[in-house]
Amino acid sequence: MYVIVSAGCGISFSVLTEETLRVGVSPGPDRQILTYVKESLAPAVRLNLEVVEFADPAAARSALREKSLDVAFVRSSGGAGTKDGPSPDLAFLAPVHVEPLGLYSAKVKAVRELPSGGEIVLPDTPGASGRALQLLAAEKVLSVREGAGDAATVRDITSNPHHLRVTMLAPTDLVKAYPRATLAVMAPGTATQAGLRPRGDALSLEAAIGSPYADGLLVRAGDRADSRVTMLAELLRSPQVRTFIEEKFQQAVLPAF
Repeated sequence: MYVIVSAGCGISFSVLTEETLRVGVSPGPDRQILTYVKESLAPAVRLNLEVVEFADPAAARSALREKSLDVAFVRSSGGAGTKDGPSPDLAFLAPVHVEPLGLYSAKVKAVRELPSGGEIVLPDTPGASGRALQLLAAEKVLSVREGAGDAATVRDITSNPHHLRVTMLAPTDLVKAYPRATLAVMAPGTATQAGLRPRGDALSLEAAIGSPYADGLLVRAGDRADSRVTMLAELLRSPQVRTFIEEKFQQAVLPAF
């Protein structure tokens, strides 16, 4: 049965009130954002959510295919460097947030101040290294071969005008290397371990709008029009959720809408 109800923000929704939507989610920001929606927004539109936590997003994708989940709140397929590529039986929709890589430095106050001959340290994890190189290219620190995407490696660097040495390190080693490096590319969690905050300490952060690295809703291709899924997508991309992300995570997570 469908009913028309008000979400309390001047918008009325048509929702299905009889079935619970089982949502697979990773721990961390995904879980926190979805819990906020479940507790603060979903009751107003009579959307019943059951949150099922998965430590491995691949397991959530498998559960979605096996129909033990209705939707998964996971990262999009991203690019060639990610473990889970595009799949015709699943559809990614409604990007919600990004955990942005950032440029950090104990040596300079701005990217334009980079000296010649310094060192950049990057994460060496699959996908993250290429993603870091793309951020450096976006900031014109160096250039990367067109089409390399997040599968890029140091071999794909086509120009390095500052003659910077590029070193790939494990995330824990990035924390140790940060004080000596000219520039470090770090995820929010790694930056926090180094005593840094994306808001105030990052010289630059990845753009969130249009990012291929956004976390959002993944559904079976045939369920894209399910009214419960479209309702959840609207709630996750609402002004209230934008405010929650901005206030809760202080740029360690950015809205992708």
